[in-house]
Amino acid sequence: RAPAVRRRRAAEPSPRAAGVVARQHKKKMSAIYKATENTPVACPDDPLAALRRHMRAEQRAPQPGAANADPDRHYASIWLLLFFRVPLDRAFEARDEANSTLLFRERDGALLDVQHVRRNLSPTDDAILLRRLREAAANVAAPPTSFRVLSDLDDTMRPGGHGTLGVAGRDTTVGADVVAYPGCAALHRELRGPGGYSTVLTARPPILIRAMVEGRRGEALLREFGPRMALVPGASAPSEIGRNLKNILVARLYRRPWTDIGKYEAHARRRFGALADHKVREFRAFAETYPDAAGRFVFLGDDGQGDWLAARSLL
Repeated sequence: RAPAVRRRRAAEPSPRAAGVVARQHKKKMSAIYKATENTPVACPDDPLAALRRHMRAEQRAPQPGAANADPDRHYASIWLLLFFRVPLDRAFEARDEANSTLLFRERDGALLDVQHVRRNLSPTDDAILLRRLREAAANVAAPPTSFRVLSDLDDTMRPGGHGTLGVAGRDTTVGADVVAYPGCAALHRELRGPGGYSTVLTARPPILIRAMVEGRRGEALLREFGPRMALVPGASAPSEIGRNLKNILVARLYRRPWTDIGKYEAHARRRFGALADHKVREFRAFAETYPDAAGRFVFLGDDGQGDWLAARSLL
């Protein structure tokens, strides 16, 4: 027991170390405020407009040259600088601007949301961003009757069994031209309250989510559930995409209804466990940027793939 106790005590920061971290954080915050004063894209009159212009410029940015070895990190750093110029009482407006306007970078289709910024920040800067959002949550009273809605897409918001190979879903009980299940959009609006927006938590990889909201069917989906919407995509690694595709196709061989919940859970874990685990990780990362919605998240899914497992893990 003694070595374990020593290891545990060693892992706990001492008061002196905690003080050092606090001073470093204060110094970092001061540097951020000072740096934004001379940022070329800064707008003293409306910092949110400056942040919006920065995002729009990145959306149309050409392929970077050799001199800019890490353009995503540069974009994220400037985004963070401008975000700190936004007054605390408008921090959530800035966050929602990034998440719900669905800005895709033209050169590679990258979704320019807050999670894209976080992936390209250092751990220290990411922690500072989250702390800023928590500070904003402490000063903003959220409507008690509204919820932050995250939903699967195929077989949950709309039928998914009409696509090629039926990979997206299995439901063909309604026509392929149906934009959304009857009453689904009304349920979303009732849960999220006035001015809210839904977030699609999908297993589709990032390279496919742009096509999901563009084109005739995507525009109809936005009209039904929008006008704003956020997206959280699935796995991006080719090995993960290939494994998930294989498991979905194999699972389609099981057409019989399940009568034993234990056997179904074992089957779902074997075939859809990776999908469920990814959704849970993305859900938690997403929730970190919504401290104002703590305890008021709603997840909607179906039992065709990994949503059932994900929901159990999130409870």
